[in-house]
Amino acid sequence: MRLEQILENPDGKKILNILGIDFLVFPKYYLTQLPPKSVYFPNPKITFSEKRKGLLSMGLIPFDLPKSYKVAPRFPDRYGILVFKNPESYGKAFMAKWVKTIKPNDNYFNKNIFELGMTWPGSRELLEHFNQHLSEIPDTQGATLIESMDTEDFKINPQEYQSNSSVDIVKIIASKAVFDVDCKEDHCWLVYNSAALNGWKAYSGSERLQIHKANLGFIGLKLEKGKQLVWLEYAPFSLVIGLLVTLTGWIFVFWFMNKARASAWKPSA
Repeated sequence: MRLEQILENPDGKKILNILGIDFLVFPKYYLTQLPPKSVYFPNPKITFSEKRKGLLSMGLIPFDLPKSYKVAPRFPDRYGILVFKNPESYGKAFMAKWVKTIKPNDNYFNKNIFELGMTWPGSRELLEHFNQHLSEIPDTQGATLIESMDTEDFKINPQEYQSNSSVDIVKIIASKAVFDVDCKEDHCWLVYNSAALNGWKAYSGSERLQIHKANLGFIGLKLEKGKQLVWLEYAPFSLVIGLLVTLTGWIFVFWFMNKARASAWKPSA
């Protein structure tokens, strides 16, 4: 989702929070190109400084870069970098405080191009569905939609979690993530703001965990009470197939090279 699409949405700030966007960073000239069609930019002839104030009205805070990152441009309103901090961001990973459970068939993002037509994933039906679910999420820290087929998850729906369960990020790299979690409820929901693609595997210690979709497309994990080390790795089957094909190709290359070399050194009769 592009920034201009977020700014055109009345719930734009909520989207930034849910996605875990801690900072917005862009060149100053990008702000001059943003369309004024927004609840944050109500005036069609809005100026650069007024657009900046519009971003501040979202609850964003200007973040000053170190002097080593700054230059003295001839046109300071156009060139340079703007950085805004979002203090209400849920973060890259968080413990859900408010959870509403939905079934997989209630999530239109599970549909494909054959069901939504050639305009997928930018279809109007999908956008309306997204806005509908977004409106159901309260504007409070840690509010989450969880996709589940377990009837136990629907007994109290929505459910609030009052305890101070916590998560600390130990490590996040491209294909792995490790979290130190302290769940103080009978069960908790850990949300990792990374796309819930096929190929992700999750574990609590040595126990395999089921991966749910959180907020229509991210990773949600249901955890039991207690302190635990939760880790995830991304290893899709397509990656394994690709490695096997590459390895097989190199084997054939070396085999043909050796065969050609042996033929070249073979003495003539």
